[in-house]
Order: sequence, then C-alpha cells, then structure tokens
Amino acid sequence: MLARILTNVGGSVRTHMKRNIYISAPALQQAAALDPIQQLFIDKIRDYAKKSKAAGGTLVDATPEVKKSLEDELTKVSRAHSAEGKDMTAFPAFTWTDPALEPVSVDTSGTVAAQATVAPVEETEDDIRNTPYFDI
Repeated sequence: MLARILTNVGGSVRTHMKRNIYISAPALQQAAALDPIQQLFIDKIRDYAKKSKAAGGTLVDATPEVKKSLEDELTKVSRAHSAEGKDMTAFPAFTWTDPALEPVSVDTSGTVAAQATVAPVEETEDDIRNTPYFDI
C-alpha cells in the first residue's frame, strides 16, 4: 500500500518538476543575457560597427604602415597572377550561359514504340546464369 502511494507521489513530483523547469527556462535565459562578458562582447561589436561605418569600408584603425603593407601585398599578387589594373579586393562576378541544346530526332508519337517488341529470352538447360554458385 505504501509502495503504491510513493509511486503515485513520485510520478506527480516528476511532473511538477518538469513543469517548473519548462517555466523557469525563459527566466534563466534572461539572467544569462545579463552576463557581463557577453555584454562586453556585444559592446565591442557595436563599437567596431561604428568605426567601420566611419572608416567608409576601409580598414578600421589602420596605421599607415599597415596600409602600405596591404598595398605591397596586393601589388605582388597582381603581378604574380597577371591581374594588373583589376580590383583584387572585390568579389568576382560570375556569368554563366546555358549551352545551346540541339534537338534530338526521336519519334514520340508512340507508333514506333508500339511496334518495337522485345523478344523473350529462351532459357536452356545448360544456361547456368541463374544458378547459384554452390549448385554448379
């Protein structure tokens, strides 16, 4: 009798614990959003976005030495790959054209297909293609 009561109580306690976990999950997520490390990371990303907008698409907080080094590397790459006068920092533009398909002379009216019949394959007694290898 006591075992049956404890089993029923255990089942209801388990159900209530699951419900409490499901209810408290959003509260835990809100508490995690207030983490100071995450907030610092988000602040740095927003700060970088402002600096990037102010730089106008160039390198953010770049010194003249870094800009000179970038120009030297782009010059070396353009010479190595014969790309003089091309913008090596731009994403390449791809253009694909569909190949011209030639029509195939196939009669689809059904008359040719109805006339073509496949002759049945005659099996002989010495035909061993369908015999298992252990019976040979």
